[in-house]
Amino acid sequence: MPYSVAQLDDLDEQSMAAIDQFPDRYRMLTETLGLTELKANVWYFEPGEDLVFHRHEEQEELVFVLEGSFEVTIGDADDPETRELGPGGMYAASPDVARGIENVGDTTGSVLAIGAPAVDDMPQDP
Repeated sequence: MPYSVAQLDDLDEQSMAAIDQFPDRYRMLTETLGLTELKANVWYFEPGEDLVFHRHEEQEELVFVLEGSFEVTIGDADDPETRELGPGGMYAASPDVARGIENVGDTTGSVLAIGAPAVDDMPQDP
């Protein structure tokens, strides 16, 4: 992949409604952009919706808030810290760091989530 260009609104919205660990809606950037070294998605969170407190086996993760008000819980699974994040806020976590994020606002929020390496690394209980 020398380069790729896409418009977010042109990508089909996907559903994860059947899996409780994830927000219901997202747009997958990985395949559209032909990414091979990382995975990327835009997740949409309704008010009160969250991504469960978890860790990964292999994947380092960067989450960037695009819109909305979020609360991130991150750190040692036994003593995590909680932070408020708004548009432009972000966090990064190595695979073994526990983290979770919740939309604490009154409107739909969205985040850009990037993980590397590009492996299927489902969230695990910290």
